[in-house]
Amino acid sequence: MKTKDRDKDTNVKEKANLKEKPNLKEKAVENKIKKWLKNKGYWFFKVHGSIFQPAGIPDILACINGKFVAVEVKRTKGGIVSPLQKAQIEKIKENGGIAGVASSMEEFLEILKEGRLL
Repeated sequence: MKTKDRDKDTNVKEKANLKEKPNLKEKAVENKIKKWLKNKGYWFFKVHGSIFQPAGIPDILACINGKFVAVEVKRTKGGIVSPLQKAQIEKIKENGGIAGVASSMEEFLEILKEGRLL
């Protein structure tokens, strides 16, 4: 590859990184959050919905510095939070837990900041 072509390819990649938000699937966002929690040494659990549990339980439950944290993960574009999910998040907050919806790593960290965990 010629130097000029490589520079052009690099510029295209750099411009792609400047987009507001990449269109990440829910699983990709979830994996980033789980990796962060694991690297920090926090306890967490990925909820897999089933008929044996109440509906609307957030996707990731964690314990961070003694605080209960619940995160509903959505894809970056078009993720819709159901009324049941909203109700569960509010119930957790009413009872002193930290809960929210994250469609990116930045939104997850913002939930933790609002809960005074960062």
